[in-house]
Amino acid sequence: MTEDNILLSFAHDRMSKCINDYVVTSTAFLDVRQQSLVLSEFSSIHEAKILLYGGFDTAERLVAVFVPYYFEEEPASYFSENPDENPLTVIRFTKDSFSQAGHRDYLGALMGLGIKRETIGDIIVTDKGADIIVLKSIAPFILSELKSAGRATLQAKEISFSEISSSVSSAKEITINVSSMRLDNVIAACYKLSRSDSSDAILSGSVFVNSLQAIKCDKKVSEGDKIVFRTKGKAVIKEISGTSKKGRLFLKIDIYN
Repeated sequence: MTEDNILLSFAHDRMSKCINDYVVTSTAFLDVRQQSLVLSEFSSIHEAKILLYGGFDTAERLVAVFVPYYFEEEPASYFSENPDENPLTVIRFTKDSFSQAGHRDYLGALMGLGIKRETIGDIIVTDKGADIIVLKSIAPFILSELKSAGRATLQAKEISFSEISSSVSSAKEITINVSSMRLDNVIAACYKLSRSDSSDAILSGSVFVNSLQAIKCDKKVSEGDKIVFRTKGKAVIKEISGTSKKGRLFLKIDIYN
C-alpha cells in the first residue's frame, strides 16, 4: 500500500467517525499536495464537510477537519469557542540570546526526537525563538524533551493561537496587470516568468489554487484565491483594483516567500 493510499484510508476512517458519531474529527498535518489529494477524494461526499485548518490564516501545513454536514462555522471560530476539541496547539520556544537557530534547526531537533513530520505544522521562526504548531497529542512530549535546536538552548511553553508571532502575517503587497484572470497569466506576472515557464509550472503539478492542484493553464482565478507555487512561495489575490484603457486588469497581490 502506497503512502497516499494509507493517508486516504485514514482520512476515510476519520470521515466515517464524523458521519456515524456526529463529532468533529481530523487528520494529521498535510502538505499542499496531500491537501489537494484529500480534498479531491471527498469533494462529492455530502454527509459531512471537509475543511482545512492550520492554526492561523496563512498556515501552509494544514490538517483536514471533518465536521457534520449541518456545521456552519469555520474551524478557527469553532475551536476558539471549543478549545478542548482543537486537535492543534502552539508551543513557543525561547532561545538563549547569543545563539542562532533557523527553521532547519528546529525541524531537525524535532525529527531527532523521533517525532514524525505529520505531527508538526508550521514553524514560525523569530529573533527570540520560534512558535511551532503541533498536534495536541504530541505536545507534552515535545515540551518535556526538546531542550535545544542547533547550538541554541531552549525554553518552551504552550501558548494560545492569539499569541502567535505577528511575523506570520508579514507579506509583500505588489500590483500586477494581466490581460485576463487566467492562472498562467497571474503566475507569470506574480513571479516575473514568461508565459511558457508559467504554463510549464502548472502542467508539471507545481501550482495549487485554494489547496487543489491546478493542471489547466486557462483556469480562472478570482479575488481571495490563494495560489501556492512550489519552490516560489504563496500569493493571495487581494482585489481587482482597476482596468486600463486597453482592458488590462490591475490586481493587488500579497506575496509570501
